[in-house]
Amino acid sequence: MKQGTIAVVLVSLVGAACATLGTRDPIQRDAIALKLSGNGSAQDLGNRLKQGGYEFALVSSNRDSAWLAAAATAAGLQITRPGRVGNATYTFFGPKALGDTTHTVPVPGGGQIRLHDALYQVDKNRTLDLILARFDSITDISRATRALLTYVGSDVSNNAALLLAIEAPSPQAGDSIARSLRTYLSETRECAGGDNGAGTGSSLRVFFGPTARIRCERAQVLNETGGPVSASFQLP
Repeated sequence: MKQGTIAVVLVSLVGAACATLGTRDPIQRDAIALKLSGNGSAQDLGNRLKQGGYEFALVSSNRDSAWLAAAATAAGLQITRPGRVGNATYTFFGPKALGDTTHTVPVPGGGQIRLHDALYQVDKNRTLDLILARFDSITDISRATRALLTYVGSDVSNNAALLLAIEAPSPQAGDSIARSLRTYLSETRECAGGDNGAGTGSSLRVFFGPTARIRCERAQVLNETGGPVSASFQLP
């Protein structure tokens, strides 16, 4: 597997016509994005997710579907249909998804974005879209970011919150992707990383916004191989 790191972006898509009457209690969810390495067992991963209290996991791995399904069973979660992305397999652990897909987004000027995408019903009124994306052979980060956001704008419901994890080919590329995302998503804020002075120069990033729809309670780059990102977020 090409060595890379994972950046996590929490953003929200706001629909102008989406008005809600009354009040709703906030919903707290914990998520982890990780790139599996080493020879750990499916039971080990399942135990880790269960003990960490994670409701969602965005996973890049070289494991097969049976191994991933066994890990999900151990965690008490379900998985989306694993999708092949280059030499990796992408899948999500969580509640049962409403739907999922693995898709390729071409980038003008060269390269492509390979992604895994799934939609979840969090409660009666709130949905959460998860995307795990990989930038392959990209020659222009800005164009790639616009291509990704074009996909998000056309394929993600405009009243869904979005949790977006990006696997960058290097920390430097992760820095560039983070800067480009901040340029095109001006209302987002960084939950952990450059904006707070922690993790500057790393390709691990966590963004959220707008705060009226999604908030980052905490985010931490774990001191482990692959730099997993653990985040707690709230849907107000």
